[in-house]
Amino acid sequence: MIPHIENYNLWVGGVQVTSANAGNILAGDAENDGKVSYDADTNTLTLDGADISNGVEKTPYRSTRDFDNFYTNLIYAENFGDLTIEVLSDSTLHREQTNSWTSPRGIVLYDDNGATLTVNLQNGAALNMPITTTAQSAPYVTAFALSGYDLAVKGNGNLNIDLLAGDSSTYAAGINILDDAAHIFSIEDSVNVDISSNHSYMLNAVGIRSNENKLFLSVGENANLTVKSCTGLSNVNASVNGTVEISPVKNGTDYNRIRALSASSVTVGEGKAVYAGKNAESAVKQTSPWSGFYGATESNCYVSVKAPATYTVNITPGANMTKTSGEESQTVEQGEAITDVVYTANTGCFPGTYSTETVNGISVTRNSATQITVSGTPTAAVNITLTAPSAHQADEPVPENEVSATCIEKGSYDNVTYCKYCGKELSRETIYTDPLSHNFGAPTYEWTADNKSVTGKRICARDASNIDTEIVNTTSEITRPATVTEMGEHTYMAAFTKTGFTTQTKLLRIFPHLFSTALR
Repeated sequence: MIPHIENYNLWVGGVQVTSANAGNILAGDAENDGKVSYDADTNTLTLDGADISNGVEKTPYRSTRDFDNFYTNLIYAENFGDLTIEVLSDSTLHREQTNSWTSPRGIVLYDDNGATLTVNLQNGAALNMPITTTAQSAPYVTAFALSGYDLAVKGNGNLNIDLLAGDSSTYAAGINILDDAAHIFSIEDSVNVDISSNHSYMLNAVGIRSNENKLFLSVGENANLTVKSCTGLSNVNASVNGTVEISPVKNGTDYNRIRALSASSVTVGEGKAVYAGKNAESAVKQTSPWSGFYGATESNCYVSVKAPATYTVNITPGANMTKTSGEESQTVEQGEAITDVVYTANTGCFPGTYSTETVNGISVTRNSATQITVSGTPTAAVNITLTAPSAHQADEPVPENEVSATCIEKGSYDNVTYCKYCGKELSRETIYTDPLSHNFGAPTYEWTADNKSVTGKRICARDASNIDTEIVNTTSEITRPATVTEMGEHTYMAAFTKTGFTTQTKLLRIFPHLFSTALR
């Protein structure tokens, strides 16, 4: 506790705080009259709707890390000890510098013995800190410049830091820890801290930095930190139980010096994960702890820490199908695929043209006429309804397993009907064809030497092994007796009974004296 003395080592809006003006420090400023006060008993500076743009010009106090030039400091203290800044309603600390030898800064505290600065945001109040220079070579643009101090931002409200600088400004920082000692910066309760830079070429702009990698950043469970358009963390070890988003590149002109993390690391609490990528849409989940890329590229300059997004996939089957594996309701983390869900048609089929619309990364694959699989990696919540299998539709029947008929045996074939959608066999009927019957050629006849029998023979033109034969005994008759002077006739006849054969006759001459000679 600082004793009650006439003058305190504390300047607000360019005015040194004294016991005389502590109750209304900026009484002479009509805009801030009654809005800024200091309580020495609790070391509390209260801002209630304040809008402070004036500052005190002081060079850095015992700092080897600052440039030796002039600074305009809106709130400034030297060896002051612990300080609480209570923000009761929306208040603003802003400074626009136009010359190149004076740098604008917001809250600047130096203490050789170590102390804590607490910013307590009440009732959803915002502390807005746009720190601006239009000069092209102003060395520093800083919202918090602290040496020997821990920093705690707590309560229920918003701390908004906007860094605006000229093209060749040497340095800009939202939270700048100037000394080499170990310090803690905690974002607690339900606080939102937003640090941004407006300048596409501000290569030396940093959201939160320390000199020797000794700053420990703690983001509470209900707290949020956003750093945009500048390097996010430099020489910072962060433990995040809330959420963090670092989008360092505004126009993407120089990735070698603008990066999400520089010589920093991030570990996350239970239920949180680190994502890195070109942008929020392409960010990929990382392992923890995760160290940022010093030489960032377009593909890894974005970092966020948040609870992994989860997507629920609900599948509604169509009629006449049964789930044979997988779960119809699944919840997975962003970037993870669901377990495949397989369905089998009870009746009907899944045609070759079967299609169900892909929904947010979840698609349906036809495995066969009777099976489909639902799979994929959801990009959002999914409710997908499957198309029911179609009823089989018979195509024109086709003959299969044809067996040709022979002269004496039946032929056959299978008349098969398939589904025109899926090719499933719907029916099969065996059809028999009649035998072809023989196709015999003209008969031949063979007489025995004694003319007592005749063999008739026919050969099938389709199969030469099929031979039709009939052997007939002949009858004989002397149809004209011979005389002493004239020859007689002896006729033999073979009467065939089978179809295809005709009666055959043979005529022999009978010579006188009973000698006979065949006439033909």
